[in-house]
Amino acid sequence: MNRQSGVMIFRVLIVLASLTGVILTASQSTNPFAPLRFFTIQSNVMVIVYFSYRLNDALRGGNQAGISLALKGALTLYMSITGLVYHFVLVGGTNPLPGLSHGTILLNWANFLAHYVTPIMVVLDWLLCDRDGRILWRNIAQSLLYPLAYAVFALLWGSLSPPIHTPKANRYIYPFLNVDALSLGRVLLNILLLLVVFCLVALLLQLAQRGIVASSGRVSSRSGRSRARGL
Repeated sequence: MNRQSGVMIFRVLIVLASLTGVILTASQSTNPFAPLRFFTIQSNVMVIVYFSYRLNDALRGGNQAGISLALKGALTLYMSITGLVYHFVLVGGTNPLPGLSHGTILLNWANFLAHYVTPIMVVLDWLLCDRDGRILWRNIAQSLLYPLAYAVFALLWGSLSPPIHTPKANRYIYPFLNVDALSLGRVLLNILLLLVVFCLVALLLQLAQRGIVASSGRVSSRSGRSRARGL
């Protein structure tokens, strides 16, 4: 099996993992479209569409990687933030593995696929499959447009929703965007801090990819010299 076939199989697995996570999440809601308000689900839907397009393009013999890699860099950033915020902020670093066989198993599997498996696979694909070290750095400002638009959407969603007085529930999508509990000033500060985190993660992804590309170049160079010497 050559590298191209391996990449295609890996991307099929990405689509299946993401799609399964989205379907399981929708199946656990009384309104199957309600989860679309979450950043996680929106990002996963974008991943499904993007990688399905790339797979279809590859099967048809197309070569539009230069056009779509900028979007891929943004999606990799969104999925990275999805996993990090969920694990460290929303569930406080709780180990997700025990929940896969206990409690609300289907919902736990949905969260595991959408917040852990798919983000990790997308990051690996970014680092190993499309080795263009310029994309995320060059387009970091554009990559922040969607998170900013989502923050506006989330605030409008909460402000236009009726108040909820049930304990541990609120009308805002995420607790760190809960204006009722935190005040608007604190929520705006949280959004600013998240944007800083977006920028830092983008930089780390950029540096990691460049390091891998540089290492691969050195290995290829040494291999070429060895073949030239007849070794």
